[in-house]
Amino acid sequence: MSKRTIILLVVLVVVWGFAIIYLINYLKPKPVQPVQSQVQVSQTTSAQQTVQQGVISFDEIKRRLEEFGNMQENAKESLKASLKPYVLILTEELLITNSPIEATTDQFYYLGHLKFGDENKVYVSKDGKEEYFYGNELYDGRYRLLSIKPTYIIMFDLSEGNIKKLSYKIQ
Repeated sequence: MSKRTIILLVVLVVVWGFAIIYLINYLKPKPVQPVQSQVQVSQTTSAQQTVQQGVISFDEIKRRLEEFGNMQENAKESLKASLKPYVLILTEELLITNSPIEATTDQFYYLGHLKFGDENKVYVSKDGKEEYFYGNELYDGRYRLLSIKPTYIIMFDLSEGNIKKLSYKIQ
């Protein structure tokens, strides 16, 4: 064997020796000390239990449990509030500033409306058929009427989440 090979083997043995010693000595799990709890009651005039370092009184445990219960109630209320339906409030100004999507086609357009007191009856043409719906109900299971103008209506499309404009079409 050459001198170079012997030197490499010696270096290799030394490096592996340090690695093994390190693994044996320094990566051993540390022994866990068992926790000993002691409750000490002092003889005070109020006869309450005292809290010392590492020792907790029954009153403190009770207070912390009550705080935990309050935190759980707050979390439940927060969850209930997050699951409430979202209320969409659309004003006339909002409808003007956010221009609605034009939904008028040859197959779907506005024909007109009739007003009976507080109730509106809206007429539309869809697929060549004249249909009507009342202003307080959903049309076609997806459109909620927002505003009625003489030449168009504005509806909220629940399936797409868009505000749509359906215009009057001269036949």
